[in-house]
Amino acid sequence: MKRRQILSSVGAVGAIGGIGYLWARGGGGVSTPEAVTDLSFETDRPPEGWYVDTDEPGPADDPVISTGGADGSVEVTGTIWIGSRDCKRSIVDDVAFDTRTNRLRVTIGHDEQSRTLRERIDGRVCRDALGSEQYTLSLRVDASVRTIEAIERDSTGNSRSAEASLSDQQ
Repeated sequence: MKRRQILSSVGAVGAIGGIGYLWARGGGGVSTPEAVTDLSFETDRPPEGWYVDTDEPGPADDPVISTGGADGSVEVTGTIWIGSRDCKRSIVDDVAFDTRTNRLRVTIGHDEQSRTLRERIDGRVCRDALGSEQYTLSLRVDASVRTIEAIERDSTGNSRSAEASLSDQQ
């Protein structure tokens, strides 16, 4: 009987610890200020080296900000160096609104992605590599936002940014 109690206690503590770990690593999402009424983030992993033969923005280019006019829709697109594609992913690292300047700042970064035990046993290792990931961050903002700043912080330590004014569009 004592063995069952000990095992169930250890299992509950392990589950709670695992949930806390995922939340701390970005699994819990990013908090958004009241000025942001909608947010979605999508990624795509094109073939390695795809950007060499195209005119599309690659990982060495600044993010691109597109605004949609009176409805407050904003789209930030780009490509970011994430490191090893086997173990890393791009994330929305931060969304902050400065009420003094009416500036919304979004930061795109990179983080570890979870691997299952089976993937680890099968040899999916985190090798040193320089993979990229394309992303699209779609936002809807209220009328108080006048400026959008997008910052990319990639796995190589570089930071790139872009800025767009919404004053003329709302």
